[in-house]
Amino acid sequence: MEKSAKARALYEALRALEEKAKTAHRRRGERYSRRYVAHRAGGDPKSLGNRLGEWLNKEWGRARTPDPSSERELMAVVKVWSEWAGERFDERRWATLLEEAQAPRSAPRPVPEGELASTGYSAWIEQNILPAQLVGRQEELRELAAFCSGPVVSGASAYVWWQAAAWAGKSALVSEFVLRHRPDAADIVSYFITDRHGRNDREGFLDEVMRQLAVLAGREAGTVSARAEAFPELCRAAAEACRSRGRRLVLVPATARARAAHAHVGP
Repeated sequence: MEKSAKARALYEALRALEEKAKTAHRRRGERYSRRYVAHRAGGDPKSLGNRLGEWLNKEWGRARTPDPSSERELMAVVKVWSEWAGERFDERRWATLLEEAQAPRSAPRPVPEGELASTGYSAWIEQNILPAQLVGRQEELRELAAFCSGPVVSGASAYVWWQAAAWAGKSALVSEFVLRHRPDAADIVSYFITDRHGRNDREGFLDEVMRQLAVLAGREAGTVSARAEAFPELCRAAAEACRSRGRRLVLVPATARARAAHAHVGP
């Protein structure tokens, strides 16, 4: 998809601010590197430094536009650059530039009747986690789809564990998979654990996940107790109900800004 003039405006504003910050930094006799900037911004020097290189590629046509899931780290970098350049950090201005730079959001795929368990929660994911556009992650998406739809092998693990440094895009990848790339024969039950949205405790996890499981198991969601003791039995019931319909249950608890995102295929 062709990038917009608004994306170009963000790109040029970031490069201009970086140049001012770099010049001021060097005038003080200090060496400049994007990895050092990433470190000062509180991010992983290698991971965030590489992403800065992608966002600010010298060739505009090869640059990647930051997506909303990167807002927090981008703002931290802009704040560092602003301090070095002696400019006021205008967070509202930069947030507006980032928002306007986004390509029109692709609509999530229609949810078939058998996947209605997570429809309400899917709307929350779309609003709060899903990136406008995920670029360069097709290989990982294919690997996730293959794991969730491949044959069951006796003795093989029913888990796949995805782990990466903070800000590597775990939540963006998993939300993209859950809403736009789920296998046709999979019923996905998902939950995103995130401090920013106050969804980081066991009670919230059990309440939402057990509601989704109850729908898949053919039970009234309001009659299911969200107790940890009832979780294993409800998982088994939902998995068996999915299997009877020729489908597979996939449980996807994902952590945002933490160390891992993982998926569990039900028995």
